[in-house]
Amino acid sequence: MSSPSHLSRVEALVAGIESEAEAAAVAAVLRAEIAAERARRWQPYPWQHPHAHGADQVCALPCRSIPPAPVPTHGMWLMLGGRGTGKTEGAARYVNRHVTGPPCDPRLPGGHRPLIVAPTQGDAFDACYNGPSGLKTINPNVKTYVAAGGLSVLWPNGCRARLLGAYTKEDIERLRSAGNTCLVWMEEVAAQRYLGAALDHTRMGLRIGVRPHYVASTTPKPRPEVRALLADPTTLITRGRTRDAIRLDPTVLASYLARYEGTRTGLQELDAEMLDDIEGALWTYALIDAHRHRGPLAPLDRTAVGIDPPGSHKPGSAEAGIVVAGIRVAGGVSHGYVLADLSGRMGPEEWARTAIDAYRRHGAVGIVVETTYGGDMVVSTLRTIDPTVPVFRAPTRVGKRLRAEPVVGLYEQGRVHHVGVLPGLETQQTEWVPDEPGQPSPDRLDAAVHVLTHLMITAAPAVYSSPARLARRVER
Repeated sequence: MSSPSHLSRVEALVAGIESEAEAAAVAAVLRAEIAAERARRWQPYPWQHPHAHGADQVCALPCRSIPPAPVPTHGMWLMLGGRGTGKTEGAARYVNRHVTGPPCDPRLPGGHRPLIVAPTQGDAFDACYNGPSGLKTINPNVKTYVAAGGLSVLWPNGCRARLLGAYTKEDIERLRSAGNTCLVWMEEVAAQRYLGAALDHTRMGLRIGVRPHYVASTTPKPRPEVRALLADPTTLITRGRTRDAIRLDPTVLASYLARYEGTRTGLQELDAEMLDDIEGALWTYALIDAHRHRGPLAPLDRTAVGIDPPGSHKPGSAEAGIVVAGIRVAGGVSHGYVLADLSGRMGPEEWARTAIDAYRRHGAVGIVVETTYGGDMVVSTLRTIDPTVPVFRAPTRVGKRLRAEPVVGLYEQGRVHHVGVLPGLETQQTEWVPDEPGQPSPDRLDAAVHVLTHLMITAAPAVYSSPARLARRVER
C-alpha cells in the first residue's frame, strides 16, 4: 500500500496537470519511478549474482543480476535451473541492465544492439517480453514494434532488440541475417529445435563492443549441443533448484515435490541435473543424434501424418501425439525423415484440425491413426473437418514394445533421420521404458511409430477410403 507521502506527491502532480503533454510527461516520470522502485525491491536468488558459487551467502549487490565473473568474448553465462527458479527474470534483468548501462558502441541508438532468441518467436514475445518475468514487467517503459526486420523490443534510449525463434529453417535464415550484436539472450536453450545452427549464426554476428557474449537460461536436457556448452571453458554456469525457490508459491512447490521428488523427471526439471540415458529405454540421444539431418532437405517421395489421440480431454489426460514424417527411396533402400512434432493437449476438433493442416501443408498422402480404441471416432472426427482426407490404419494388434522395436531397428540401421531437433518427441523416446508400470502414455512416440511403420514397413492401403465405408463401419 502506498504511504501518505507517496499519495500526496501523486495528488500534487495530478493537480498541476494542465495539458495532455504535461500528463504524458508525468506518466513517463511515474513509470520510471515504478521501474526504479521495482528494481530496488527485487532480491536476486543466490545463483543470480556474483556469489553464485555460495548459495548461503547474502547478495552484496541487490537489484542486480550479474554473472559470477566477466563473461569472455563469445562466451556465455548459462543459468541452469529447475522450474520456478527465476531463470527468465534473471536473464531479462541482465539484458535490461546491459542496455541501460554504458554503451557498447556510441554510434548506435541507445549504444547497444542485443538479440533475443527463444524456441519460437511466440515464445520470445510471451516469455522474454510480455510474461510475468519478462522485460515489460521489469521495465514498463519498453515496448514492441514491427518493422521490416520483424518484431522488436524498443527501450526509451532508442536501443532495439529483435525477437526471433529457432524452430524452422526460415527462423534460421532470419538469424543468419539478424545483423551485428553486442549481447544475445538465448531463452530455454535446451528446447531450441535448431540450437546448433542458432548458436553458429548468432556467434557470427556477435562483434559489437568489448566482450560481446551470450546470456542463456534453461532447464537442462542431454542434447549434444548443451553438453558442449557445459564443457566449454568460456561458459560460466550457475545452478538453481526448485526447492530453493523461496518466491515460488508454497502450494505449487509442495505439489512439485510431492509428485516429482526422487524421480528422474524431478532430477531434471526441479534439480536441473543433466541426466544420462535411461537403462531399458529403446532409444538413446546418441542413436538419434548420430543420423540427425541438419542441412537443406531435398524433396521427399511421400510424407504422412501420424496421430495418437488421447482417450479423453480432461485435465491431466495424455497429449494428442501428432508427428509428420516423410520417406525417400534410393537404390532400393528407404530412408525416413521425421519432419515435425505437433503434439499437445487438445480437444478432438483441435487435434483433428492440426493433423489435417499438417497433411495439407506437407502434401502428405494421408493420416495414419491408431484404431484399436475408438478408431471409428477418430476417423469420424477427421472426416468432419475434411471428408476427403485419406486415413490409414496403424497396426495395433501387439503391444507398444513390439510395435516400436522394428522402428528402433530402422534407427539403428541409420535409416531414420530427425530433421533438426524435436525436443518433446526425443524426450519421450529416450525416457520411455517398455513394460515399466506407472509411466504416462508415450503419445508422441506412438504417433512417430505409427507413421514410420506405415511409410517404411507396411505401406498399408487406406482402410477408410470413403465416407460411405466409414458409415457402414460405424453402423456395425
